[in-house]
Amino acid sequence: MSGVEVQTGTGRKRVRAKMGVILAAGGFEWNPRMKRMYLSAPSENSAGCTTNTGDGVSMGTGVGAATSLMDEAWWFTLILKPGEKQGWLVTSERTLPGSIMVDQKGMRFADEAMNYVDLTRAMLAFNPTTYALENVPAYLIFDSRYLSKYPVAGEGKEKAVRWLEKGESLAALATRLGIDSSNFVATVAEFNRNAQSGTDPLFHRGESAYDRHWGDPSAPNPTLGALNEPPFYGVRILAGDIGTKGGVATDGSGRAIDPEGRPIPGLFAVGNNAASVMDPGYAGSGATLGPCVTFGYLAGRNCALGN
Repeated sequence: MSGVEVQTGTGRKRVRAKMGVILAAGGFEWNPRMKRMYLSAPSENSAGCTTNTGDGVSMGTGVGAATSLMDEAWWFTLILKPGEKQGWLVTSERTLPGSIMVDQKGMRFADEAMNYVDLTRAMLAFNPTTYALENVPAYLIFDSRYLSKYPVAGEGKEKAVRWLEKGESLAALATRLGIDSSNFVATVAEFNRNAQSGTDPLFHRGESAYDRHWGDPSAPNPTLGALNEPPFYGVRILAGDIGTKGGVATDGSGRAIDPEGRPIPGLFAVGNNAASVMDPGYAGSGATLGPCVTFGYLAGRNCALGN
């Protein structure tokens, strides 16, 4: 690998690289064409860096690198506030006591406190009979007690009420959101009955250490609480991502490989520019950052040594 050719404000330039080139330009989460072409499900928005448009992946494939996991992303539930381009990460909002998530039928469809990748996958579940993503759109619902205590998308009650939907009753909120009212009222009633005893027989919310980690340790139950103090509030939840997971295929040293598994001399790829070592799964907190640091070090070391 002799270097790279770059476009600058004064024209194209060639940058020599004696030891090699490391691709670390992120994924393709802000490239609509690539997302439509490769992802296994439609991502509604991204909280990733808006300059991540797949350039590094294209550079790698342009010199013969193989790719892997191009149909996968770091799926994430997001809230898109009015006038903003990038969604806000929905993490604790869906795990704290006094909130639930429902689909347009007014039904819960998953343990809201599970890890973000699998929860978004549940939203994106495809029904082959109806040929639809039946859990999209989805909505985060909570009551006044919740909003007085916890922020939503980084904002407290005073600011959040400007863009949240509001209903003096659950039925009124359902109408505002376009949710099936009878199912929704019954869903909340069932959830409230179980929450009072600290259980969730339907989806087992709060039973795992991961669930409780994102909850409120000062509450009687870190993740479960009834929604019974009007007015009630809701907001659309997007099935989005924080970055794509597929990219240039690499070996254990961070070297880019061709479709036959052979290293491409002088070419390395790291971070979301490379296919994730996590495969389709999500191991837990740090599942993105840990490999970035590890393979960034390995790629830099091997590049410097000419390996």
